[in-house]
Amino acid sequence: MATPKQVEVAQRRAQALELRAMGLTYEQIAERLKYSGRAHAHRDVQEALAELVEAPAKDLLAEELSRLERLLQGVWAEARKGDTGKINTVLRILDARAKYLGLYAPDRVQAEVSINDPEAVAKSIIEIAESLKS
Repeated sequence: MATPKQVEVAQRRAQALELRAMGLTYEQIAERLKYSGRAHAHRDVQEALAELVEAPAKDLLAEELSRLERLLQGVWAEARKGDTGKINTVLRILDARAKYLGLYAPDRVQAEVSINDPEAVAKSIIEIAESLKS
């Protein structure tokens, strides 16, 4: 059960998210909702967005893992008896499960970057930084 403080935080985050959706800047949100500053407003908006995505994603993952478990149960006995087709099916199911759970190490990629126009790159970085301020 949520505490009164947790309810208050959730309501404030929802208001911050709504104001951001209306186009207000983080500074305006901070002022309107009496946050200590822009960073606090930004953090609450990001937290609210994460919460919107997190619950459905967890439910979907649980559903997919449950499906894989049922499929595995359906072929496990035959795979244990040595049916190579079923063994391959089990391996594919286990591979899918491991991918869903993020059990594999990420692929390593080596990249090389060549900058022919450092001034243009610097200008692009500055433009990106400026766009992130609002």
